[in-house]
Amino acid sequence: FRVGQTVTTMSGQAYRLGKRSGAASSPSSKGAKGAANVGVPMLSQWAITQFGGVTGTVTNCPDPDVEDGEVLTTSKIQDELDSLRVGQTVITMNGSRYMLGARRPVNPPVESPPTNVVAGLWVIAIALFVTLTD
Repeated sequence: FRVGQTVTTMSGQAYRLGKRSGAASSPSSKGAKGAANVGVPMLSQWAITQFGGVTGTVTNCPDPDVEDGEVLTTSKIQDELDSLRVGQTVITMNGSRYMLGARRPVNPPVESPPTNVVAGLWVIAIALFVTLTD
């Protein structure tokens, strides 16, 4: 871990790391790689769009018109969509950079209610209809 690095918990919460208490700063901890991510917005709970971009909840966006927690959709991503992963910084076709936080979980398929529940609801609806029309 390094100062300025953004880390994401399993729940999707993002934190930017500061200097460790009691630790002295060293020249080796200020490399170009760490400086490259300063001011890079993070997209959490992200998913790939049908147009090849990414949509997710943004934090750390330098644009004053974009607030933390807003849902943002990028333009098409330059990287191969199959290779996108948590912690990766992606670049859009427009040149914008975003760091990917926790990915949006894939929802399990919704199961339909058991047939006997649906049949029971129809019986109630018919009985109510007959009662009201008498």
